[in-house]
Amino acid sequence: MQVSVVIPVHNGARFLAQTLRTLLNQTAPPAQIVVVDDGSDDDSAAVARGFGPAVEVIRGRFGGAAAARVAGVERTAGDALMFLDADDLLGMDVLEALGGVLARHPDAIACCDWMRYERIGRTWQARPASCPPRRPGQTPLQAWLTGWYHPPCAVLWSRAAYDRSGGWDPAVLVNNDGDVTMRALAAGVDLVQSARGTSYYRRLPDGAVSLSGRRFTADGLASRLAVLDRLSARLDGAGRADATRRALAEAYGNVAGDADAAGEARLAARAREGDARHGGTRAWDWRRRRADRLRRRDRVRLLQPVPSTGAVPSEPAAADAPPDPP
Repeated sequence: MQVSVVIPVHNGARFLAQTLRTLLNQTAPPAQIVVVDDGSDDDSAAVARGFGPAVEVIRGRFGGAAAARVAGVERTAGDALMFLDADDLLGMDVLEALGGVLARHPDAIACCDWMRYERIGRTWQARPASCPPRRPGQTPLQAWLTGWYHPPCAVLWSRAAYDRSGGWDPAVLVNNDGDVTMRALAAGVDLVQSARGTSYYRRLPDGAVSLSGRRFTADGLASRLAVLDRLSARLDGAGRADATRRALAEAYGNVAGDADAAGEARLAARAREGDARHGGTRAWDWRRRRADRLRRRDRVRLLQPVPSTGAVPSEPAAADAPPDPP
């Protein structure tokens, strides 16, 4: 199994070396690593080039992570693909474990367990995955639509599965990885869980869920609706809509609730139409109330005084990745 890893980076020099070390220290290292520097102003390209011929570097202005990944795929030769963010980490046996899954399921997507990796005080610590669990009886697509997921660092694509998905869509502004994965699942690609391996999805302090995030803007909400509309049309065309109808209704309802809370009445109405078209849920009301709580939390944070004194915690050294649990 020849694995190619594509890493988009924009001003990611701070963590990139640690990410690359976790790849090169794998029990089954990838055959190819392609770092796609999307217009960085920092030393990202120099950090990547410091690893010598083991890392290929592409530089340009691609216009976002999805477009950078598309450019990276064009340079790959492996029969399996991983799309790793420039700050995420892999346990030492992740590629070996996921490659073993694809050896048995050559047209599938392989996934492994994952944890958040976030800064708490002065140290980076592994914490439980931050998505709801997969509900009993759900297919992978139903679960993905209702909030369960695996980040790119915990996923290895067969080339065949990636091709069937249609590839990354740079026009999608929010949740690019969910879009490409759900299109693959809708096309009948299998998602197979590995019994081994753990990846670490780094959560930066400014990446916390907030109403200021892009998913709550008009453009972000419209993009989320477009993803669901396209997915619904594909499932209808394949005669598979009935199996995912309730999950799609919930997904539309979640967008409706977020749009309501963001004051985007037109988009909320569109999303509720999608919810009703797929059978209807109360997800939009729960989501609206959740978004209202986020707004109140954000308002409290903005009103809190900023300390004028006090030491800033030092950045921990870029050491080895956290080990896999036994």
